[in-house]
Amino acid sequence: MHSFKKVVLCACSNFRKWKFSARVYMVGLTVLIFGFWSVADISQYAASRGLGVTPWLLSGYYFMPTLLSVYGFLVIMLFSNAPFSDSHAPFLVVRTGRLPWILGQILYIFLAAFLLVFLHFCMIILLCLPNVGFSSDWGTIIRSIAIDPSLAGMSTILVNSEMVGAFTGPEATLLTMLLMWLVAVFLGAVVFAFNIISGKNTGIVIAGFFVFISFFSNYMGQLVFGSWLQYIAPVNWCSLYGLSWNGNSTLPGIPYAISVLSIGSIVLFILSGVIYCKKDMVFRKEEL
Repeated sequence: MHSFKKVVLCACSNFRKWKFSARVYMVGLTVLIFGFWSVADISQYAASRGLGVTPWLLSGYYFMPTLLSVYGFLVIMLFSNAPFSDSHAPFLVVRTGRLPWILGQILYIFLAAFLLVFLHFCMIILLCLPNVGFSSDWGTIIRSIAIDPSLAGMSTILVNSEMVGAFTGPEATLLTMLLMWLVAVFLGAVVFAFNIISGKNTGIVIAGFFVFISFFSNYMGQLVFGSWLQYIAPVNWCSLYGLSWNGNSTLPGIPYAISVLSIGSIVLFILSGVIYCKKDMVFRKEEL
């Protein structure tokens, strides 16, 4: 129990730095801007009908490859200073020990990734106010847009009739949040592990490569290499449209995505923990 408290202390120390971090403010501002751009026309349509939008729009939020890339880079920006060993870290390591400290950083990645996803969910609801309604069903507004996407105007959110028929609103949204969280944790693990291994910012480059592969696989990659690229394009799995649930066998299935992201993250965290506990400690200057 005492060791667990040390792990939590190390994780919380990173959250306390958020109020001084320009990166965190930039991530939040970007989510706000893209959220407003995505839901403004839907909120206006709901107001014109005198109805509320149910809070299940996140399930169709990241269907565009360009927006998926934005999400990938937001995650990389959030974790770009991994393993978070700034000028205050030596004192914390001495106080807690190496193992609790590294476990605290891993816990921080899990929690920060969840908060990023939850921010998306909350931001969509807040930006739709006061035109919000709560129901376990998709609701009239989303069902109408699923039948006729032009009703959503310039919105970049797509909840089509296939998704409405295959899932309930809560199912699709919770599954999307799980996938977004797992992708964020995986990219965070990539940055974390390879920054530790190299002692430099190699993890940012490798995570950026995964974002590029995901974008490339939806355009020229599909034509040049075929659909197999989708199986090594983890950022695409943020969206249900990047996975097979409607009989599209050219895409990886949901169980495949969850398994690969989970196992990949665990392996990277174990590897980074083992290497960190054996190598000399290197601490960076305070970063914004």
